[in-house]
Order: sequence, then C-alpha cells, then structure tokens
Amino acid sequence: MMARWALLLLCILSGFAKAGDLIDLQHQPLVLPGSTAFYYAETGQPISLDTAREAFRQGQFTPSSSPFLSFGIGASPHWIRIALLNSSADELLRVLSIETTWLDHIELYLLQDDQLLTQTLMGDSFPFSQRPLNHRYFAQTLTLPSGTTELWMRVATPDPMLLPLYLGSYQVQQQRYEQDAYSYGVLYGVMLALLLYNLMLYTGIRHRQYLYYAIYVGLFVWLNLAYTGHGFRWLWPEAVTWQQWANPVLMILYGSSGLVFALSFLNIRNSAPRLYQAIQWLCIAVILLLAVLLLIPQGRVAALYLAFSFILLGTLLMLLLGGVAWRAGNPASRYFLCASVIAALGGMITALSVWGLIPFSPAGYRAVDLGTMIEAVLLALALAEQFRRTQRQRLRAEAMARLDPLTGLNNRRAFAERVEPLWQSCVRYDRPMSLAIIDLDEFKKINDSFGHKAGDLALEMTAEALLQSIRGGDILARWGGEEFILFMPETTRDEAVRVAERLRACIGTVQVREQDALISLSASIGVAARDEQIERLEQLICVADQCLYQAKMQGRNRVVLAHA
Repeated sequence: MMARWALLLLCILSGFAKAGDLIDLQHQPLVLPGSTAFYYAETGQPISLDTAREAFRQGQFTPSSSPFLSFGIGASPHWIRIALLNSSADELLRVLSIETTWLDHIELYLLQDDQLLTQTLMGDSFPFSQRPLNHRYFAQTLTLPSGTTELWMRVATPDPMLLPLYLGSYQVQQQRYEQDAYSYGVLYGVMLALLLYNLMLYTGIRHRQYLYYAIYVGLFVWLNLAYTGHGFRWLWPEAVTWQQWANPVLMILYGSSGLVFALSFLNIRNSAPRLYQAIQWLCIAVILLLAVLLLIPQGRVAALYLAFSFILLGTLLMLLLGGVAWRAGNPASRYFLCASVIAALGGMITALSVWGLIPFSPAGYRAVDLGTMIEAVLLALALAEQFRRTQRQRLRAEAMARLDPLTGLNNRRAFAERVEPLWQSCVRYDRPMSLAIIDLDEFKKINDSFGHKAGDLALEMTAEALLQSIRGGDILARWGGEEFILFMPETTRDEAVRVAERLRACIGTVQVREQDALISLSASIGVAARDEQIERLEQLICVADQCLYQAKMQGRNRVVLAHA
C-alpha cells in the first residue's frame, strides 16, 4: 500500500514539470510526460515527421501547460513532441498508455540521434486485433536506450482530442490497470444488478416505469462500455465504424431514455402536459437530426457537438422536471431531485472535462461513473418507495371497497367473502352456526320527522353499539338501509337467541339527540340456525329474513327464532 502511495506521489510530482524539462525515467517508475510536451496543430495538408521536426526546431511548437493535453472536439491533427531521459547505462522498458479510447489515428515515433527506433500506427479506425498491446487503451511498449530520446506522436480524430499520457514500468502499469478493472467491475455489477431487478419487477407487475428505468440503466452501461473501450475490446473488436459512431449515438439514446423515464416516473403528463409534449418532441427531433448526420460523410463532428450539448441540456431538464414534480406535490420528486443533482454534477464534470472546457483530471473523467451509480441507487429506492406507496393505496382502496362508507362495517361483498370459508368449514365438519338479521323499527319516521342527518346518525350509533356487543368471532355487516346482518359460527339456536336478545337490549339504550329531542331506538331481529335442510348460506339468510318479518308483524322490538 505504501508503495502505491509513493508511486502516486511521484506521478503527481512529475505533473509539475514544465515543457522542455527532462524527467529521469530511471528513478521514476511512473510519469505524466504530457507536462513536458510541446504540441503543434496542422493548418492544412498532413505533414511528415521530418516536417514536424523542422517546425519544432524553428520554434513553432507550443509548450504544454498541463500534464493532460486537451484540444477539444473537431480539432485539427496535432503533433506532440516529448523528450525522455534514461540516465542509466542500460536500456529501460516502459509502457506508454494513451488513456482515451476514441482517438481515430495515432502515429507514434521514437527517435535517438535522428535514428528511428520505433514506429507504431494505432487508433480506433483500425480493428482491435491490430493493436500492439491487447488493452482497451492505446498502449505501446517502448525500449529506451541510455541517454535522451524523442517521442513524437501525431493524433487525428474528430472526437474530443484528449491525451492523458502515462509512461511507466510494466509492473506499475499492470497494477494501475488491475485497480481500474476492479472499479469498473463494481460499477457494472451494481448497474446490471439494478437493471435485472427492475426488469423482473416489470415482468411481474407491468409498470412502465420499471421498464424505462431498466432501459435507462442499460443504455448507460452500453455507453460506458463504448467510451471506455471495453466494448471495442470484448464485444465488437472488428466493428470499426460502430466504434467511431458509438459515443454520439449512445449519448443521445441514453439522454433520451433518461428524459422518458423522468416523464413517466414523475407523472409529468398530468402535472405539466405542455412540458411533457415539448420534451417528447425534443427527444424525437434530436434523434432524427442524429439520423441525418449519420448519412453525411463528415457528420461525426456535428454529431459529437449535438450529443454533448444534448447531454448537458438533458441534465438541466432532469432538474427542471424534478422541480415541476416537487411543486405538484409528487412525493417521488424528493428522491428524484437528489439523484438528479448528483448525476448532473458528475455528468457535467465529465462532459466538460472531455470537451476541454475545464481542465481534465482522472477524477473528473470518472465523475459520471460515480454520479450515475449513486443516481441509479437513489432512483431504485425511489421506485421501491413508489411501489410501496402504490401498494398501500391499492390495499386501502380494496379495504374501503369492502366497507360501508357510513357505518364503517362490512358491506355485502365483504360479508360474503368473510363468511364463505367459515360456512364451508362448519358444513364440512357439521358444526353449528346461526345468523341474525337486525332491522331498526320505524326508521322511516325518523327520516321523515328529523331528516336524513338524524337517520344517518342513528345508523352510525347503532353500528357502534352492535360492534361493542358482538363476540370476537362473529361477523357483522350492514345489509342495506336500516338492516344489519350477523353471522355467528359455532353457535347453537339457543346461544343465537341469547346473543340476539343482548343486541336488541343494547340498541334499546341508544338515544339520538336531534333538534332538542331524544330519539329512542328499537330493533326487530330474525334468527335462524342451520339444520340438515339448509345447504347454502342464501337459504339461511332467507329463513332469518322471514323471522324478521314475523317479528315486525308481532309488534316489533322483539326476537323471533325459526323453528326447527
């Protein structure tokens, strides 16, 4: 561990060297040679190495002011000259790593005393199999003789011309590559786990947000594979044209998928329909413009400008959508805004670094990875919270659909659902069960004399009194109008009559105060117990209803039991 920190310190210190300085490679296993470089931009036709060397001797080259050379999108071809010193008497073996993966054409020359020692041609305009080293970066092994050597490079690409140069021993470079691979392993593992998890959720519950989120995460992984070189190395090593177009195409698809997910997740169609349509048309227009640029021979520079601009605009639009949802009272906007701010910071830092608008750094280059990974986790939490909230609302709605809105008792549907399994069990094991229908006496007079408000209050107070009087296993429901029904499992005829008499007496104690008057209540109750002649619940209810009718005919405020 201490050795790694020491190497990092040496690398940082080498970055403070200025152009023209010689860094002694014998004592530094890893350096940033870009800090000592000179560069020159071609202004017309391509020039040869000899012409470039002559231009350097004439002082036409510009000294580097940064360890990381960056010339922006669509820059003309550049020549870079770096002086290297080996103060030992023996040869030094070093690996040069150019750590961007989208450069089209790189010519590499190593000279000593006007003698050409090494010449290499590489870039993503050639199949991956033609690279000198099997690595996602452009890497070349250099054998440096004792003394001073000159490293010359010509780089041509319409993509962002960014040149993070690392020159180090094989062992040190291998350690760096391994650490790099571990970090990407974590990134891809997290993102693919979230992708598969949300695809499974979509398969199970068919909510589009989960599909859109999975597409959004999947396109980020695909884009990351493209611009980091992992895709060219492992997935499409011979697809040169796709490799050159992958970055702008996937950037635009990734940005569009993020906006589509945000529109769906935040329900923007309902809260801001005009903004919803505007963003949809923006995504369609950008994709169509990209399709046109794909058909133009020199359209890649314009496509890159379009892609970077769209990513930056899309980042701002994600924040805008989060703010709109926040104002609309969408609880999911809290997670979304937090995730969007983090992703926006990471994405903008990386985009501006690669574009050359802010100084490049390895941390800035990887900012989008960290920001997007945190964003993905936060959005997954937001989706989970939205799912839980939807489930709670669904369960609440289902519960409300089974309750009488006035009394809070079971309605007919809930009564049937709850009684059916008890009925089947009692029938199967030949257990006793009884049922009572309760009807408030002269309820119509209460409504006619005191109004429906008094009638509703009477029903509410009756329901409350019944709930306090029934046994734990009994099932009570409002049957309709002023009628209530009570199912009593494991209850004989005599026990059912005693329960019914207790309920009748309880209702008799209820008094409703309305218009300075006290309204006393009474109830008639019909009771029926199951016997061998009753095979269905509907038959038992019919018998109890007939008993209720008899109670009314006999003068009300009484319990009538069906005879066996």
